[in-house]
Amino acid sequence: MGVQTGGVGLFLGGPTGSFPGRGSWISGGIHLRCGTLHRYGINVNVVARGRIVPESRDDVGDNSFWRQWGYDFYTPDVLKRAMRFWPIGRLGRPEDIADAVLFLSSECASFLTGQTISVSGGLSMW
Repeated sequence: MGVQTGGVGLFLGGPTGSFPGRGSWISGGIHLRCGTLHRYGINVNVVARGRIVPESRDDVGDNSFWRQWGYDFYTPDVLKRAMRFWPIGRLGRPEDIADAVLFLSSECASFLTGQTISVSGGLSMW
């Protein structure tokens, strides 16, 4: 019986642009791992998430920023005004991150490794 190798390593970064330098540190560290894990058939990629706004407080954990303070500060009016800054014209949804992770975990992404995928609705272009 042989040893099975192969797989996918995914890492989720914080909000794009939230802490300058932190994203580079995460991506750089992960990219260093690519060379090490590649010999085992493991592709390693990073999903750098943009600002993701849950639909309601019921959709987040008890200690979540959104449950504790987020909806008090980011009122519907503030969120509506913020959307004009996103090139794609809307704020991120949890499903957007899930879709990126699903893609990177699929056979469709079998030739991708060492990449940082920004799921930010184009905000990271600024």
